[in-house]
Amino acid sequence: MSQSNYGPSHSVKAYSGTPVKSYTSVHCGNRGHYTKNCLTNKDKKCEDPKQIQRSTGIPRSFVAEVLDRSPKGTMLTNTGQYAIPVTVA
Repeated sequence: MSQSNYGPSHSVKAYSGTPVKSYTSVHCGNRGHYTKNCLTNKDKKCEDPKQIQRSTGIPRSFVAEVLDRSPKGTMLTNTGQYAIPVTVA
């Protein structure tokens, strides 16, 4: 019988060191460290960064473009503009 390579020591190696350049910490939104090693994990005042949704599949006639992403429900269009859904009465 041989031992499996998927023990506790294997999972520790996966999150040690510096992540790839494209990796972003989900908790603070910064790069250069894994979410598990984030310094803001124990900070109760720190909020998760706002994730922006894409408006794929929604016709352009059902969204109105806005200048910033501060309104609630803001989405990102495929042209890179911010938009909010418009209710049709």
